[in-house]
Amino acid sequence: MKARLVGVVCAGLAVALLASVSNAALMTIAVEVNPGSPGYVDATHAVVAPGATVMLDVYAVFGGTNGNNADDGVFGTVYGALKSSAGGLLGNLAFTPASVVSASGFAAGTVKDLDADTDLDVGGTNAASATDWIILMSGANTLAPAGADDRLLVGTATFTLTNTEPAGTDVGWVYRNKTGLGNLINAIKVDNQAYTLAGNSPQLAVATANIKVPEPATMAILALGGLGVLLRRKKA
Repeated sequence: MKARLVGVVCAGLAVALLASVSNAALMTIAVEVNPGSPGYVDATHAVVAPGATVMLDVYAVFGGTNGNNADDGVFGTVYGALKSSAGGLLGNLAFTPASVVSASGFAAGTVKDLDADTDLDVGGTNAASATDWIILMSGANTLAPAGADDRLLVGTATFTLTNTEPAGTDVGWVYRNKTGLGNLINAIKVDNQAYTLAGNSPQLAVATANIKVPEPATMAILALGGLGVLLRRKKA
């Protein structure tokens, strides 16, 4: 009886493991803070002064499991938008696609306010039309470089602060999800298998970067510290 119970439990764990693997994202578009950016804390956080410009890197991270990232990458088009959270810390975004995804037909996206919060995002909102969207176009198999942990740099961006809301904001990718016939517009290759995925596919994911300004009290302390340094210099 105990052996049978153990067998049932093991079988259940195996099924759960297979399910988690099958539901794992095949590609994640990750927006990360560039290590050389003002206010860099880590890849997912920046704490910056008002008016600063945060430098961001945009990666396609592939969910390959065979230990070979030479067979993972973009082999067609990936459509999307780059936007900050609605409200909160406001700032204007700009995006430049990497050369490896700037083949004929690519688009850097239209700079516009996508969520009516007065700051500028990049991309489109009408999923039925390719107009305004960022289009990452490989033109051929564009694979993750060797030793890059299945990560392909697909572009760079900047986020220039326009207010000082301490609540912060998240900057992330939004996939275009065209409905109806021909909605499979995100073409990737993972473990040497080709996939074309709708924008709402659970096999596509995003990872955001959080940007904040210091709390007012912290800013006041920093200002007093700077004033103290200035006074000491004048006395010297």
